[in-house]
Amino acid sequence: MCKFDEECKVYYDRYDKAIETNDKKELAFFSQFCIEKDISKWDGHRRRQMCENARNYQFYLACGLKEIILNDCGWLEWKIPGYENQEFHPLGSIINRGCCNMKESYALGILQLPNGNWMARCDWYAECLERDYLYIGIHDAQYETKTEAWNMAIKRFVDWWHNHNKDVKKEDEAVIKAKSMLIVGDITPVPKMKGEPIQLSLF
Repeated sequence: MCKFDEECKVYYDRYDKAIETNDKKELAFFSQFCIEKDISKWDGHRRRQMCENARNYQFYLACGLKEIILNDCGWLEWKIPGYENQEFHPLGSIINRGCCNMKESYALGILQLPNGNWMARCDWYAECLERDYLYIGIHDAQYETKTEAWNMAIKRFVDWWHNHNKDVKKEDEAVIKAKSMLIVGDITPVPKMKGEPIQLSLF
């Protein structure tokens, strides 16, 4: 059993026991993670959805987020609220040598979480959509300082490029620019935003 399944099993066991014993508090807990509030309509799909949402909500809490946001299909939204307001830095293009040498645009996105930590990633984006943000989500790594998050995102991107282009002698435009953006020097801690610790309500 993989780690994800093990973590979800805890909630599956809780859910099954709550249904069997008609535990009102536990049923109210799981109801938070379902768009269908009529318990009589909770089927196998809803069971899986609620249990996985409850498990993933722990990542919300780790980011300093509290509100439970479900999308139209009933799944917990994995994108960080406010991700559209991130700092966005275009890097240029890389050549997708596995797809007719097509050029793809890449950028660096970085944002601060409610808990004061930082997340960043270098990723592909479609210039034709004219959007100036990347999808940064609850499962991305957190760092205490902006500098550390920035540098780690760049290093992951550069390592990824070299692992997939071992026979290419000249680095692509985006890789060269990304390497030039590495911040050298001491990583100065950024004061964290004030706020009370958030815990998952067990009713």
